[in-house]
Amino acid sequence: MNKILMIISSRPDNSGGATKVMFDSASSLIENGYQVCVASMPGGKWNNAFTKEGMTVKDLPRMRKELNPILDLICIFDLIKTIKSGEYVAVNCHSSKAGLLGGIAASICNTPVKIFNIHGWSSYRDQTLLVKCLNIFVEFMLVRLFHYLVCVCENDKEYALKHKLKPRKGICVIRNGIDVDLFNSGKKTSAGIINDLINDGDTVIGMIGRLSRQKQPLFFIDIAHELLKSNDRLKFFLIGDGPLKNECEKRISSRGLEGNIFLLGDRDDVAELLKSIQIFVLPSAWEGLPLTILEAMAMGIPVIASQINGIPEIIDSGEDGFLVEKNYFRGFVEKVELLLKDKQLYEKISRNAVIKVEEKFTKEKMEKKYLDFFTFSLGNKKNSGI
Repeated sequence: MNKILMIISSRPDNSGGATKVMFDSASSLIENGYQVCVASMPGGKWNNAFTKEGMTVKDLPRMRKELNPILDLICIFDLIKTIKSGEYVAVNCHSSKAGLLGGIAASICNTPVKIFNIHGWSSYRDQTLLVKCLNIFVEFMLVRLFHYLVCVCENDKEYALKHKLKPRKGICVIRNGIDVDLFNSGKKTSAGIINDLINDGDTVIGMIGRLSRQKQPLFFIDIAHELLKSNDRLKFFLIGDGPLKNECEKRISSRGLEGNIFLLGDRDDVAELLKSIQIFVLPSAWEGLPLTILEAMAMGIPVIASQINGIPEIIDSGEDGFLVEKNYFRGFVEKVELLLKDKQLYEKISRNAVIKVEEKFTKEKMEKKYLDFFTFSLGNKKNSGI
C-alpha cells in the first residue's frame, strides 16, 4: 500500500488555509486506499481531526514556525527516524518551514517522491531589496530538495518560472476549493454571536484572517473608522486572532469605536457567522489563494480584496467582486460605499460570486486534482528526478 507522510509547520490550533487544504487532500487520498501520516506540532483541534479521519499523527515537539537552529536540527533527525521507520513512498510538505526541514530529511532518506506545496512565496512580503533577494535565494535552494512543486495559483507558478526556481514540468497548479454545501447561499439565515451585537437595519461588514501583518487588520479598522464618519449604522467584525490583537484593541479604543467594531477571535462556526455578513473585506499585503474569499463568495457575499498574487484568479473585478490596489485606502472605502448605495450592483455581484465558486472552486474539484496528481507522481517515482 502507498504510504504518504505529510508535514506541516502551522501551529496545531491554526485555522489557516494550508492546514485545511492538506486535511481535505489527505482525506481524499485515504478514501482511495492510501495510508497517510501527518507530522506536525503536538496537540490542537487539527491533530484530533486528522486522527478521526483515519490518518496517523506523528508529533513533532521540536517543530517551530520560527527559525531555531538547535531545535530545527533535532526536528530534522526526528523526521529522518519517522521517514525511515514508516517506509514512506512520498513526503509532502506544506509551508516553507516544513519544506525546509522535511525536504532535508526526505532527501537524506532518499524518499522516492518529494512534493512541496506552496501557499504563497515568502518573498511576496513587503521587504527591503536585500531581504527579498535573500528570500529568493533560499526559495531557490529549498525547491531543489523536491521533485514536484504544487502551487495553489497560476501566479505562484509564474513566479517560480520567472525566477527559475523549477522547470515547468516539475510544477503543478491545484487551486484551493471549499465545501459549497457548508458555505451555501441558499441557507443564509442570520445566526450566531453577531446577531447579539447588531440592531435591525445595521449593515455588517466582516473580515476573516489572522491578526497579523499579512492580513492588515489595522488597515481594516482604519477603513471602518472612515466609513463610520458618514454612516453610523455599520457594524464591523474581525474574525481571527494573532500577534496584532492588542494593537487592534488599542486602535478601536483610542477612536471610540467599541460599539461598532468587534474582535471575535478564532472561531469554529465561520459558516454560521458569514450568514450575518453583507460585505467582506480582505486588505491583505500578500496572499496565496485565500479560502476565506471563496467561502464568502459561496455565501453570496460581495468581496472587496487587494489586487495581489492569486486573488485576481478568483475575482473578476466589477463582475463577481472588487479588486483594489494594495494599500489604496480610498479605493477600499469607495467600493464599500458603492455596494451600500447600488442595490442592483450588489445583487449582480452576489449572484455571480456564487456561480464562480460552484463552477471553479469546489472541494470536490480540488480533491480530484490532488488524487490525480498523487497517482501520477507515485506512478512515475522511478523517473522522478526532475
